[in-house]
Amino acid sequence: MLHSYRQLGSWLLLLSYSLGLVLASYEHHLPTTFMLIPVLLWAMAPFQRHGQGLSRTSATIICMLFLGQFCYHQAWSVTQAEIPSGKQQITATVIRLESQPQRWRMDVTVEKPEILSGQRIRVHLLDSHCPLLPGDTLSWTGKLRRPRRFGTPGEFDYPRYLANLGISASGYITSSKQIEVKHPTTIPSPLVAVERWRSQLGQAIATKINHPQTPFLISLVLGEKSRLTPAQRQDLAQFGLSHLFAISGLHLGLLASMLYLVVQKLYRRSTRALMWCPLQQAVAVLILPPLLFYLLLSGGALPTWRAGLLIALAAWLTVRHRHVRPDDLLYSIALLILLVKPLALFGASFQLSFAGVAALILVLPTWRDWQQHRWQRWLALPPLVTLTATVATLPIALWHFHVLAPAALVNNLYAVPLVGLVILPVTLLATALLATGLPGAPLLFHTAGDLLNGILSVATTISQGFLAAQRLYLTVPHHLVLAGISITLLALLAKHRRLTVASLTTTLLGGAILGVTSMPPSTLQLSALSVGQGDCLLLQRANGTTCLIDGGGLYSQTFDVGERLVAPALGRLGVDQIDTVILTHDHPDHRKGLIHILEHFPVKSFWCSTTPELLHDSLQYVLGTHDIPVRVFSAGWTDVEHTADQQLSVFVAPQPHNKNDQSLVVYVRNHHQGILLCGDLEHHGVEQLLADPPPGPVNVIKLPHHGSRHSAHESLLHDLQPAWAIATVGYRNRYHFPHSAVIDTLATMPTTLIRTDRDGSVRLIQSIDGWQRHNLATKLPWP
Repeated sequence: MLHSYRQLGSWLLLLSYSLGLVLASYEHHLPTTFMLIPVLLWAMAPFQRHGQGLSRTSATIICMLFLGQFCYHQAWSVTQAEIPSGKQQITATVIRLESQPQRWRMDVTVEKPEILSGQRIRVHLLDSHCPLLPGDTLSWTGKLRRPRRFGTPGEFDYPRYLANLGISASGYITSSKQIEVKHPTTIPSPLVAVERWRSQLGQAIATKINHPQTPFLISLVLGEKSRLTPAQRQDLAQFGLSHLFAISGLHLGLLASMLYLVVQKLYRRSTRALMWCPLQQAVAVLILPPLLFYLLLSGGALPTWRAGLLIALAAWLTVRHRHVRPDDLLYSIALLILLVKPLALFGASFQLSFAGVAALILVLPTWRDWQQHRWQRWLALPPLVTLTATVATLPIALWHFHVLAPAALVNNLYAVPLVGLVILPVTLLATALLATGLPGAPLLFHTAGDLLNGILSVATTISQGFLAAQRLYLTVPHHLVLAGISITLLALLAKHRRLTVASLTTTLLGGAILGVTSMPPSTLQLSALSVGQGDCLLLQRANGTTCLIDGGGLYSQTFDVGERLVAPALGRLGVDQIDTVILTHDHPDHRKGLIHILEHFPVKSFWCSTTPELLHDSLQYVLGTHDIPVRVFSAGWTDVEHTADQQLSVFVAPQPHNKNDQSLVVYVRNHHQGILLCGDLEHHGVEQLLADPPPGPVNVIKLPHHGSRHSAHESLLHDLQPAWAIATVGYRNRYHFPHSAVIDTLATMPTTLIRTDRDGSVRLIQSIDGWQRHNLATKLPWP
């Protein structure tokens, strides 16, 4: 194994282990690896000695591949824990506590019920007051649920994120009055004590320092980014400065540099110390304890662990007088982290951290000796580092966050040195003064806050015009081409000719294939997106036009369905512009998700059944701001397009009893196949629809009102006889949709029922034989 490691290098071991993790995430079982063994043996043929069969090299790679799959399943197994149903009396100990706007988030270890003993769960306290600290024991009565995905393409994999943290379930507590608190009676462990002190410091700063930028300062010094409001997070993303306020390797590296200079200066004053141990070796070891303490105090984020391991290994190598290539050191640390936390591979933190550092290791040595004078190095280094890190992390940032911030190239030039060399030390000193009760802390906090306010003001000014941030939602092939462009640019910066030619050739070939294959659909397609309890349907017609019918919208102030689910799904499905956005009726579970879409996608027209003045204020604002034409339809059927092969018509009930019955009904036909989308029609509206039936065959129907029994479903289904029925419903929704009576009716008919709560997002594609079903919720072989 050691021989193979030296022969191949750490990068190939890391690559094969990571491939095993990706395969496990795609197939969820081990046997797929066997199909790759012949390919690996062929690929490793140059490493095999003459006359040998399976060389040590090939055996090592295959072992790492299997190890990756095994470690993935071990980490993922936490999500398979048995979760009791119904309300339970739960007793647990707080591990970590973080403040959020008007609420708290805590990770706890369960003591009771016994079936969950030792399990780690995440609990949200929906109250601005929290009487808890890490190490406290709390009891409450509530429900727990297993985390699950909605089932839309491109959505954030929340279950895998929690599994990486070892969390098997989540729950909610509506008020702190429902909690019974028991404070620890014994001295907590050192880790718990540090976490408890960290929480107390955060609350003390938030309480005593009255400054608009206090949440940023707490995030900067303690790593509690959860205190930032959604608007503040959005501003940082648009400025390209989010990384500065999430404790990362940059902060630890700057702190290590400052500690090194201070300790080195003090150490040189002692002749006895210099005779006892050489300067570099002693200082490298002496700075480790304060760095470890800061790492724990700042929350122990993955980038800081990466930087901490790098510093620790560099210190160990200094003591042992050994030299290791920086890239081998980086790959070894990445492999070590993934062995402990396999699911970290799929997280943005791991990917951004290691991609940025790997790019700097690739590029900087090429330019190290280019500048002849020290002042030239100081002037050229910041823009070079910023450009390299931005190019390396751009494809990953767009994959996870969908935000392109050109202003980052400018903002980081002044923000990084000011935040890292001025604001961070001042805030750390202020925190130390506050923790020890010494005077001066408020003054230092306000000074840091004022300076930070100036930085953000300048960033706001710069991030305008052509440097303004944009939302980009791309397909997987587009992301791969973008990654190829990024690698090509990095190879050019590193002056690596072979890598430049190879990456450029591959990128051009991929772009050509993408251009040929990215053709609009030549047949009728309907995609039902799983957005919880709400409607969201994507209609792609044979003539190339695209219609989005409703946008979903959970009854939540913190989860934007349009931003988190609908927009990424449209991007993955290749939709970059929408011809028509249709709002069936103005209810939150149909309207709220459309706001983000109307803001960030080109939309040619907006259809509804009521006048714009009666729409919700948020809709009126975004329609007016983006000057989107609105078309209002009158009662009865209206033919928008009607030819021998194509038809698009809409229906509005002449005498609606309520807003649900005002739903705009959409009928679309391609040749002899038709789709009917019924909105939230109730009994009276359905009766009016049947009295003036659709002008063609109905093969696919979107059940009215999510499959409610009050929507005259028997008459509708028996009259139309559809082959497919779609119920857009939320998982375990409180309305119990689709109703059992509707399911029983469909069971007596040759109709296939699609439920978004059970099946996730589903696409129906018209074919010669009828309709083909494609499950859009199937996991892709990418994170």
